[in-house]
Amino acid sequence: MLVVEDEASGEWRAAGVFEITSPSMRQPLAYAQGLSSSYAFLDGLLIDRRDAARTVQAMFYDQFQHRDWHGFHFSAIHTNSPLDRLLHFTAQKLGMSIFYPRRWDRAQFSTHQSISKEEIVQQCSKSRRKSLRRGRRLLDDQGNVTFQLRRATGGSDSCVDGFLRLEAMGWKGAQGTAIACSPPREAFFRNLVENFSQKRDVLFGELRLDNQLIASTCNIRSAETLTAFKIGWDPSFADAGIGLWSEIELAAAVCQNLPEIAYIDSSAKEGSYVESVWLDRQPMHSVTYSWSRRGCALQSARQYYYWLKRLMPQSQLTH
Repeated sequence: MLVVEDEASGEWRAAGVFEITSPSMRQPLAYAQGLSSSYAFLDGLLIDRRDAARTVQAMFYDQFQHRDWHGFHFSAIHTNSPLDRLLHFTAQKLGMSIFYPRRWDRAQFSTHQSISKEEIVQQCSKSRRKSLRRGRRLLDDQGNVTFQLRRATGGSDSCVDGFLRLEAMGWKGAQGTAIACSPPREAFFRNLVENFSQKRDVLFGELRLDNQLIASTCNIRSAETLTAFKIGWDPSFADAGIGLWSEIELAAAVCQNLPEIAYIDSSAKEGSYVESVWLDRQPMHSVTYSWSRRGCALQSARQYYYWLKRLMPQSQLTH
């Protein structure tokens, strides 16, 4: 962990958790890489807004002087966000090399206007609209379909139990990747909900058929952003597209009931199913900041390779 402290008060002004990479063929130099996990959807630093520029400069300059490794690497940052601009400006000011190994778009939903679920469906492609409406008719024919936003009151709340049960019912449970398949993961999740619920920052979106819970999304609020954490649904209703309907219902409910939320971050990978119903996009990138001569030379070489790769057919690069 790297921490910037206010010298007078001892208060933390910035903190970042990193793992130091081992040299490999792909990355022959050691870098401080933002620590990631299957539950981390953004990378970077936590920074106090007060005097943020001087704080980041102090952290970068300290590492620049010590050179225990060759730079920083962050795997997922919102492009042109305040953090991204601050890191970029500071690195440029200190003469570091900046390299972007990957760029992509992440689905999100902007809540700048009140919008109904019917209007969200109408914005989708013709084929998606058709499949969504067919799925909704399948649900409506079986009973009364309702959606509710619920704030968790703690890690043992019934909405937590329902979510964990649903997430383990599908392919995640079969592959052993569902949260409930691992006691340590489940304990982590319940502890996460317990802590965030103290500030009323955990929202579960529950889709029900009559009184039966058939889909649930877990979402975490941070300031004006609602981050989609995980989703679970009953696979016996898969033909009705309840995963997609959960995302549509969530977006409409947030628009109509939570005006303080500016957008919902899907946290999804590129090409995720949610892209077909949440049409807004958040540009993302990974980035490497290098301060050593060898690090700068390596990133320059990688930049040149990527440039050649875009210009030349793949066959000419591999033969």
